[in-house]
Amino acid sequence: MWQSLLNFLHTTHLAMLLGVIVIGLALSLAEYFISYRMIPHFEEKHQHWRLAFARAFHYPAQLLIWIFVIYHVLNTLFLLDGSPNTIHAMREQVSTGRKVILQLDLLWFLMRFISEVEAFYSALPSSHRFAVKDKTKVAAFSQLTRVLVIVFILLALLPTVGISISGLLTFGGVTGVVLGFAAKDTLANFFGGMMIYFDRPFSVGDWVRVPGGHVEGTVEAIGWRLTRIRTFSKNLLYVPNGTFSSVSIENPSRMSHRRIKTKIGLRYQDLPVMEKVLRSIEDMLRNHSGIDARQTLFVKFSEYGESSVNMTVYTFTNTVNWIEFESIREDVYFQIAKIVHAHGADFAFPSRSLYIEGGPAEKLSHAEADTVL
Repeated sequence: MWQSLLNFLHTTHLAMLLGVIVIGLALSLAEYFISYRMIPHFEEKHQHWRLAFARAFHYPAQLLIWIFVIYHVLNTLFLLDGSPNTIHAMREQVSTGRKVILQLDLLWFLMRFISEVEAFYSALPSSHRFAVKDKTKVAAFSQLTRVLVIVFILLALLPTVGISISGLLTFGGVTGVVLGFAAKDTLANFFGGMMIYFDRPFSVGDWVRVPGGHVEGTVEAIGWRLTRIRTFSKNLLYVPNGTFSSVSIENPSRMSHRRIKTKIGLRYQDLPVMEKVLRSIEDMLRNHSGIDARQTLFVKFSEYGESSVNMTVYTFTNTVNWIEFESIREDVYFQIAKIVHAHGADFAFPSRSLYIEGGPAEKLSHAEADTVL
């Protein structure tokens, strides 16, 4: 037995086997060295396409090297079998497997390259010369490119494994209707996602709301089947895209202004100065730095209430930022209070007057302060 092993160790086949493994290790180390030298270089020089290619190619290149090594190792081992028929059959199988793995490796590289390019354009600040204003376009183009790449690679892969494309299409025509009924919800979500990409009712980063529903928050991602929304309570909400094709969608992120609309009630005894109060509030709004006076703006005596005379204040701020809007509205309300008091008037609260029949002609009045809203 030991003599046979020694004879085997001195064979040419083993030398070929070791040579292939050594070459594979050398190529793998060389690829690692080149990648880790070139990637920082491309980052420093801002060569973004080369950087994306280098990052995407690294791991598929390692797989490519070891496909080469394993293929030649298996061929070398087959030579140890003296049967030509066995060697031919095994080599055919290995060759087919190699082609399949190479095509899948190409698919892996293309998917990584698309992801690298998508990440680069998505992370660009708006001031960059290559910046894309609508990030949804980047995601949509990336998703569409992925689908096309997968379809083409699969079409190239089928003949390799002995599947006829024409036969597959015939079979697909027969089973397509059945699969369509079985996956109608999935198809609805898929086409719903397509409509979002084409119609663009909202984009990644937008604040969206479905009136009358429980969907409200910031869009984080738009997929082919689901849209991921971060609610204002910081929970994640996964909404099937088909939902958006059957409901109204409100997109507050695209508002041009924020509105201030409120009703203010003064006491009935302040009627003599109410007109001056109205004009003063309107002048204050037209000169306020946070109010856009070009938009609809009015302060009007609107109604006689049960216990107050009411005015309506209607105007728009010049910002859509929520925090800035709250600050402007707060200042406007404080200014209104100062104007009301400056004219000797005051705000009304619900009150009731009682008259007692048959008794002294005195009037009793009490305030229901606990009912003030």
